[in-house]
Amino acid sequence: MKEPVKQENKAKGVYYAGFIQKPYVHLIIIAVVGLLSYSNTFEVPFVFDDNSFVVNNPIVMNFTYFTTPSLLKDVKIERDLKESYRNRYFSHFSFALNYKLNGANIIGYHVVNLIIHIFNAVLLYYFILLIFKTPLFADTLTPYGRFNAFSVALLFIAHPVQTEAVTYITQRFTSLVALFYLLTLVAYIKSRLSALQIKKYVLYTLSIVSTILAMKTKENAFTIPIILTLIESSFFSRMKLDTKTTRFVLNRILYLFPFYLTMPIIPLTLLNNKVELIDLDRVVQAVGSANKSGIPLMHYVYTQFVSIVTYLRLLFMPINQNIDYFQPFYTTMMEPAVYVSFMILLLFFGFAVYMYYRSHKTFSEEGDWLRLFAFGIFWFFVTLSIESSIIVLPDALVEHRLYLPSAGIFISVISLLNITRIKGTIKNQTMEKVHVTVLILVITLLSSATYVRNTVWKDEITLWKDVVRKSPHNYRAHNNLGNIYMMQNNFIEAINEFKTALSYNKNSVVSYYNLAVCYFNQGRVEDAIVEYTTTIQLKPDYIEALNNLGNIYVMQRNFDEAIKEYKLALSYDNSNAFIYNNLGICYLNQGRIEEAIAEFKAAIRLKPDFSEPHRNLSTALIKLGIHDAR
Repeated sequence: MKEPVKQENKAKGVYYAGFIQKPYVHLIIIAVVGLLSYSNTFEVPFVFDDNSFVVNNPIVMNFTYFTTPSLLKDVKIERDLKESYRNRYFSHFSFALNYKLNGANIIGYHVVNLIIHIFNAVLLYYFILLIFKTPLFADTLTPYGRFNAFSVALLFIAHPVQTEAVTYITQRFTSLVALFYLLTLVAYIKSRLSALQIKKYVLYTLSIVSTILAMKTKENAFTIPIILTLIESSFFSRMKLDTKTTRFVLNRILYLFPFYLTMPIIPLTLLNNKVELIDLDRVVQAVGSANKSGIPLMHYVYTQFVSIVTYLRLLFMPINQNIDYFQPFYTTMMEPAVYVSFMILLLFFGFAVYMYYRSHKTFSEEGDWLRLFAFGIFWFFVTLSIESSIIVLPDALVEHRLYLPSAGIFISVISLLNITRIKGTIKNQTMEKVHVTVLILVITLLSSATYVRNTVWKDEITLWKDVVRKSPHNYRAHNNLGNIYMMQNNFIEAINEFKTALSYNKNSVVSYYNLAVCYFNQGRVEDAIVEYTTTIQLKPDYIEALNNLGNIYVMQRNFDEAIKEYKLALSYDNSNAFIYNNLGICYLNQGRIEEAIAEFKAAIRLKPDFSEPHRNLSTALIKLGIHDAR
């Protein structure tokens, strides 16, 4: 058994004990810091992917799809959006609740996002408190535990790197899964520590239910059983092997086993998006060897070494934050940035392993803090592993991926401060005053930085201007900024941005398309034809470009060329009612009435509420001498 060596701690911690020691005061301060840090975000508009996942998402706008999911099969939306609904059901459910209550009123969405963020900080606070009640820390003075839990929660809620997961509505995916993740850990530890059997079983059941909810919220919940195993091995372990310990280990395996049974939920969901054998290919895509983004697996892995070091830099020095880092992909391990980053991470992880080993050899309070330090580093790597390892994603570096992993680094930082307190030559109470002063200063700086960072989100122009300023070679950012200008009918600025995007990427199909749209709106029809033609050469199945080019030919009364473009578009997508209607108009103008009627009927069959083909059909029937349009 571990030696009880911490009784002397009961005489320490005078200053910590006196420094706002009531938990409810801690919770109020955490909430106030969160509210102040994000007080300028409530009117931040929907930006970027918010339009796809919230504003124009038919799943979110109709609550029926959650009460009767089978209806979804008849909805014509992108396959990726349907898959997101199935994989992240509870995230979309939360958007649907928001829409039901607030419609398109942005304030309600931001209020919910901030409440989730504050609740996560509170759960993290209780999680740290519970760690100090585990067998490893059983004799640690409570004020130390409270102050350290308070410190970690404040760092979590105030840090500006969290802004993308909180201010960006769509990234509720990230904050909501963190809520279920932390709730699982809190319920599990309370269950393990509870002496009342009923309470133990209720909390244990809650932790399993919360795990399942997390698995259907976002895919990084897959790591929950691994973190629970780390908690068991780090804070509930025994030092000697005997009969009781063996029985204890067996019980621990039984505790963890149901959580490992939840791990197939995510891969099975991926398979069941359409239960077809061909979808096995999509599982292969998900682990990256033949991924949808087309990025080679090893190129993604090499790049993640650089990305993870950048994540660590952002946690310790949150400057030059960016919604779109446009991280280049590295092709070999021997590139200097990759090799140096790999060595840094290897040393970082190796140091954590060494600390964990030392904690088993150090029978003192210092050993406990060494264990907690190592746990924090392991937490960081495990919770980041789904998005920064072998599962290839289109973007190599995204800030919201740090939301939950950041808690591990904050735990480690606070642990190191406590090690300095124990080993320092300065009086304990003086060191505690230093810690409190530093905490107040750091939280003030971080929350101020968060407030300033949130000003960038005030509208899409400022957001994308910030990106192009920090990443001038980012053609996607120039294209997105151009899109905003185009929606504001500022075609001159839009054209400048699209041309800049093309100067950095001559194969940017969407930039050519957007340029064509701008030219057409300026009345530069011939220039628009050139850009639409280039778009189609690069992407022959670009339906919108084919349709728009056809529309221009109709405007020029060049019906033969228009028909050619519409038919080509329908060869790629034969479910587009608008193109059938346009094709019918061409036939009508050429006097090919019966062919026009067939196209108008096809449009009506596909989209009965589309009024224009109904009118056109009536016109065609009248020309045939049939006055009953039915």
